[in-house]
Amino acid sequence: MGPDAHPLAGLPLLSGASDDELAGIAALMRPGRAPAGVVLGREGEVGRTFWLLLEGRVAVTLRSRHLADAGPGSILGELALLRHRPRSATVISIALPARASE
Repeated sequence: MGPDAHPLAGLPLLSGASDDELAGIAALMRPGRAPAGVVLGREGEVGRTFWLLLEGRVAVTLRSRHLADAGPGSILGELALLRHRPRSATVISIALPARASE
């Protein structure tokens, strides 16, 4: 399977994964789209998911202050899961429908 054949294949995190590994990871994920303005995760919420951003752009804010923008290949929300703590920032879709898997 070439890099264009599977949406996860182009992510740096998964660059060494085999086709079978990519298929296994994809089977555990739930794809979604978020039009501009949709909040994917809110600061202070309990983290139950994380996102691998496949398309579009999102803004990351803290206390309503813009921290950064993120694009395809970004991993968002993982710290809340790994540390078992509330989300440390808010993530909002800002361009294109952001396409991500959680």
